[in-house]
Amino acid sequence: TLVVVLIALALILLLFRTKTPAEGAADFHTADTIRIIMIDHHVLAAAKAESGKYPPSGANGLVELQMFYSSSVDTQDSWKRSLRYEVTNGTPRITSAGADGVFGTADDIVR
Repeated sequence: TLVVVLIALALILLLFRTKTPAEGAADFHTADTIRIIMIDHHVLAAAKAESGKYPPSGANGLVELQMFYSSSVDTQDSWKRSLRYEVTNGTPRITSAGADGVFGTADDIVR
């Protein structure tokens, strides 16, 4: 009977530790969005090395980067929402609104 109790406890722990499909999807989208942003940053660095400056802030900055430097640049995150791109004090920043789709909340992905 001790074996049965241990198996039951193990199953209960697995149930509590297993992510729901929604949590798993959120983790996938977050990881994929980080990958997208990192690729965009690599292309931004190459563009700056070539032209001496980053593309201008705003939606057109990533589009310009995509058109003139690399088709691998994404202007949307993994949730298919527009990324926010800005250059402040010479430093580029790309932001995804995250899973909730709202900028300025705790789940934003900023790089």
